[in-house]
Amino acid sequence: AESCRLKPMSKNHIRKAEKVARKSTHPGFPMGALVVRGGAVISAAHNLGPGAGHAEERALRPHCDYAGCDIYIVRLNGIHTSRPCPMCTKIIKEAGIRHVIYTDSHGVLLKVPAGML
Repeated sequence: AESCRLKPMSKNHIRKAEKVARKSTHPGFPMGALVVRGGAVISAAHNLGPGAGHAEERALRPHCDYAGCDIYIVRLNGIHTSRPCPMCTKIIKEAGIRHVIYTDSHGVLLKVPAGML
């Protein structure tokens, strides 16, 4: 994965995903996910408490068409990556997501084709 320079609209999506993550009920792992198509947010979700729904899983509802969309994933306490877990990676690929935008463990923002996760 390579670091990316995001367009202003993309930076706005990161800020929106951060706002969604602030609604998380998980005490130590607040995350938010934003699904975007053509610049428009079509779905957003935060994670729930431990052992409950992941943000990506909740944002990508079953039986919806997400082909060509991008997903922005943020974690508020940024010492860890916001890269999706194996379960969410599978959901993202099956949903037809085009790119995943997340931060690595060093806080570098990455934009990765979903197939490369």
